[in-house]
Amino acid sequence: MTASYLTPRLYDRLFDRCVTENQLAQAQIALENRLTPAEAYAIADHIESAYAEGPVRRRITWLRIERDRRRRAKEPIGAPRAAPRYLRAVQAVQWAQGARHQLDLSGRPAAPIDRLWLRGGATMYRSRVPGPRTLLVGFAGNLRGFMMPTQVFLQFVGERPVDVLKLEVPRGIGYIRGVAPISHDFPSTLDWLQSVIDDGGYDRVVTVGTSGGGLPALLAGSRLGVDAAFAAGPAAQMNAVEMASQLGAATVLDVLAATPERTAVTIAYGVLSLRDTESVEYLASALPTARIVPVADADHACLFDLVQRRAFAPLVATALFGAGTPDPLAAPGP
Repeated sequence: MTASYLTPRLYDRLFDRCVTENQLAQAQIALENRLTPAEAYAIADHIESAYAEGPVRRRITWLRIERDRRRRAKEPIGAPRAAPRYLRAVQAVQWAQGARHQLDLSGRPAAPIDRLWLRGGATMYRSRVPGPRTLLVGFAGNLRGFMMPTQVFLQFVGERPVDVLKLEVPRGIGYIRGVAPISHDFPSTLDWLQSVIDDGGYDRVVTVGTSGGGLPALLAGSRLGVDAAFAAGPAAQMNAVEMASQLGAATVLDVLAATPERTAVTIAYGVLSLRDTESVEYLASALPTARIVPVADADHACLFDLVQRRAFAPLVATALFGAGTPDPLAAPGP
């Protein structure tokens, strides 16, 4: 799959194939997990140009929506409801405006990053910035993102000489069955990643994971001896027994305790999430030098809270790229 594959014309085809609002929403989520920032901006421009309505037409549309809402109230609950084109067009414009707003939160033009290849659950992105390269190995969470659409994450990292290898697995399965079709379990995933690292000749390697990908990112960082490992809202108990067994350890804490000193570990979590708070306390017990980043007034999706507060970029610079002084949000490990 090339960088020019996901174009506005593709969105038009997806839009025409979707007959319900739910189908269109699913198609848009799938796009968010693949798009680069430049592609997202181009599609948003197209939607706002081709699908948006003027004031008079917008008023007529909302009157039609209200009319259809009253009619649907008389239909049996659960009856299939095809959405007329005008209603899907409103949904498309709202999605485009939201995507643009999220990207604009970075305060930068579209990051110069392209998609190199897609192979099952693995996608490689590469920035066009020259210089010594960093490899970010991203273990996506259950929603196949990083607590934000992939295009937004790429927007915050893509202005550096970086390759982003995004891994994803079906929801609820985790990484114990590998990343199809490149691996069949977690150890074989690590073997494949080591070959990617060796072949790429990278100056810096970082593992990143959110939610269900948080623990795999920390374990991979430990076993591969990377420069930095970052996890946000890690699900400490998700497949923990199976993963430890596959790695030949009694518990995942034994694996984490063997993390090389050179690997800088950072763990972020939303303080409003009791589950995440307990998970971080558990994992940090084996990582005494880890930097812990409690995000105030945030629940599980703490990284997107930081994006909205325009506070994600400093964390990216320090936790992923080792730049500058420790992030002011960070607290020392226990």
